[in-house]
Amino acid sequence: MVAGYVFSEDTYVLIGEIVKAHGIRGELKLYTFSGQPEAIAGYPELTLVSRDGKLSLPVSILRSRPQGHSAILALNGFKTRNQAEELVGQGVLVRKTDLPDPQGDEYYWHQLRGLKVVTTDGRELGIIQEIFSNGAQDLLVVRGRSGEYLIPMLSEIIRAQDHEQLIIEPPPGLLEINSGEEVFGEPSPHDI
Repeated sequence: MVAGYVFSEDTYVLIGEIVKAHGIRGELKLYTFSGQPEAIAGYPELTLVSRDGKLSLPVSILRSRPQGHSAILALNGFKTRNQAEELVGQGVLVRKTDLPDPQGDEYYWHQLRGLKVVTTDGRELGIIQEIFSNGAQDLLVVRGRSGEYLIPMLSEIIRAQDHEQLIIEPPPGLLEINSGEEVFGEPSPHDI
């Protein structure tokens, strides 16, 4: 379950949420989770999902145009504002098989969730539970026995990745920020 929607994560990726009807001709405003609203037009079809897991039949995109972090969509079969308003709050899914192959150092968030994170010196930190963007870079939320860590997805930190784990070389102080340990010579809150 991602962002409150129930669907098969083996089959689909949640790419956004319909936030409102747009205009009077059945267009929708889709908030995209990828930060690339222009990419929506490249998908052959979308599937809508309600919060309780009801999936629509696949629907094709007639038109799409970016608008900030959102996209304005016209979907086949939706011609009126009333029809569009009924879709507000629905998640928008794409079949994983319809995603283009990532290029170079690109990756899909769903490929990282569930990977084990290990430092270059062999310290096991935990499992990637979530990923989010702070506007500057993507951050991994890693949870393990020692707590939770926020790891920036930067080339200077990420050293290797395979289908089971991500190997990182954290800069001094990064892992201690969340542990309450002394960072950069500053006293921890427990010492005050």
